[in-house]
Amino acid sequence: SIDSESELAAFEEQGKALPMSYMRSFVDGESQQKKSALALEWHLGSVSLVLVRRYCLRRSAIEFFLADRTSYFFDFGKPDLRQRAYAIFLSMRPQNLHSLCYYSQNPERLVKKSEITDKWVRREISNFEYLMYLNTFAGRSYNDITQYPVFPWVLSDYRSDRIDLNDPQVYRDLAK
Repeated sequence: SIDSESELAAFEEQGKALPMSYMRSFVDGESQQKKSALALEWHLGSVSLVLVRRYCLRRSAIEFFLADRTSYFFDFGKPDLRQRAYAIFLSMRPQNLHSLCYYSQNPERLVKKSEITDKWVRREISNFEYLMYLNTFAGRSYNDITQYPVFPWVLSDYRSDRIDLNDPQVYRDLAK
């Protein structure tokens, strides 16, 4: 993790690349020794969304979402280092960064500003896409097993060997 002023200063000086000395994530089961040598770089223009995250219940991480639909989760070790790194990144003004990143990191505000609920109501996005947006804005991520996305249980019949998905009785009543 970036846990010193000198490492953060080096991060700030890079400008168009984001070198990270250590990514606390699940990367192909590599050993700790190999992970400590890991450095990632990508063009600033490929970043489409950046959200602050929690890691081990600390507000110390950032998740970067790229245009190719990949994402990277970084823990900075301390909340103040995370905030500084986030501010430095935003100050670089990446050309394809979604305006939501400049607006707020509050999940409720992100949902309202993004207008995803309106899109869902107008059937412009699927139920799955809507739930993924809600999970993402709430801080859930496939890159952190402790904050994995959640989905509602929709079936009510878990005892039968076979179920008929056309039978309304096998589904939970979600009207409440």
